[in-house]
Amino acid sequence: MQQIKEKKIKTDLDLSKEFGDHVYDDYKTALEFTTANPDYSLMKFREIISALCREIADSKKIKLKGDSTCQHIKQLFFEQIIHKPLSDNLHAARIFGNKGVHKENTEEVGEEFIKTRTESLSKKANAARKLIVQILEDTFYILKNEYPPKVTLAETGAQEYRNILFEAAITESSHDKLKAGVVYESIANDLTIKSSSNMISNETDYHFKSLLRLAAIQYEASYKISARVNLKKNNLTMFTAHLVDDEVITKYCDAEPLYNYAVIAHEGHLGNEFISEGVKLIQILAEREYSRAQAYYGAHLYDTNQFWQAKNYLDRAAEKDDTLALRVLFYYFTEEKINELDMDLALKNLHRGVDLGCPDCIATLGEVYHKGLGVDKDDIKAEEYLKKSIENGSYIGKRYYQFFFKTTPEEIGNEFQKELLSLSKLLKKETDTIKLRHELATKNPKIGRNEICPCGSGKKYKYCCLNQTIR
Repeated sequence: MQQIKEKKIKTDLDLSKEFGDHVYDDYKTALEFTTANPDYSLMKFREIISALCREIADSKKIKLKGDSTCQHIKQLFFEQIIHKPLSDNLHAARIFGNKGVHKENTEEVGEEFIKTRTESLSKKANAARKLIVQILEDTFYILKNEYPPKVTLAETGAQEYRNILFEAAITESSHDKLKAGVVYESIANDLTIKSSSNMISNETDYHFKSLLRLAAIQYEASYKISARVNLKKNNLTMFTAHLVDDEVITKYCDAEPLYNYAVIAHEGHLGNEFISEGVKLIQILAEREYSRAQAYYGAHLYDTNQFWQAKNYLDRAAEKDDTLALRVLFYYFTEEKINELDMDLALKNLHRGVDLGCPDCIATLGEVYHKGLGVDKDDIKAEEYLKKSIENGSYIGKRYYQFFFKTTPEEIGNEFQKELLSLSKLLKKETDTIKLRHELATKNPKIGRNEICPCGSGKKYKYCCLNQTIR
């Protein structure tokens, strides 16, 4: 029996299979994205931690209290289900999983920072992987009362993206289509980072939007396929509880692909007509107690001055250790428009986010000390926290540090000159292109009056360049 097991379990990927399809799929996905998108990899590792805690509790017939993974780990340790080394490893891996940050306006921090950040987070993802392997081995022992054979780390090649897109194209797997969506979205984010100027060309903008639309198509396919799979598992039909088709799908589908689709829609990348649909879908997920949706929807409500409703969703997300919710709650309790102004409670939420390892919360704490918000102003502490947030990949920390601690008037002037030069080159290039197209159109006698004008306008030749000359 031991020989069969040793033959079956050779790598960490083989070991993850012993904990069911969900853990295996998340672990395999984490390995595939370790280099190219370590944020996503770390998020998947964190989800594995949550799943393993539930599996341990189920095996010992223990009911976990609350929704926080941190609370679950403490409860398992307190009830002597897990030992101290396993408890420490679970906490460490959980904190690694909070490295994900928000990426808006990434061009402001510079391509070099993005490259360094990705490399740094990739190293953290590999460190988290080694922790997860130890956790899997210890969990295996708890569940089966024997240790698995020692495993080697499975190799991850350089062609993961191509393999993922190929698998998504030839299978009906909702999981494969979800990963394909993440790939397209990752490429789109890389595109914005590599743009040399805030004024990107029309071609680049079209390419960016097309990538996000491709991502949305994959996410939509993923959540709709998952709904049907989940219905079959529960022996239900599409007309369960007299709900219409879309209501059934959003009720029973996997949360992650629906959330990713909804965010792209809400941000306007599918067209303005889809923005309200995105908000509606995010609200549906928030009511399904999906913490990422609760935090996002709460932040949306806060931004639109719906403060009371916002706090409801933010509190529910914060109970699940969502660091975005904790950071927005900090702003909520410092908002002068609200009667609940409470700096102590604001800082309590922010410090909790810092304890969870959130880089953006660490950056915000640096801002707090720099401005003296509820604390004595301390630029030394401010710089310390900002640098720590930057080391952990916070765009917010990088931008704030650049502007308030590193940028001199001379540097601001230099950056302004660079922007003007870049804009001038872009305008000249587009002007020269238009001029060349018009010259070609006016000098070509073979073009029919009703043919499409070669200048690129999309109009018929007789309505465009037929009677025009360029001076």
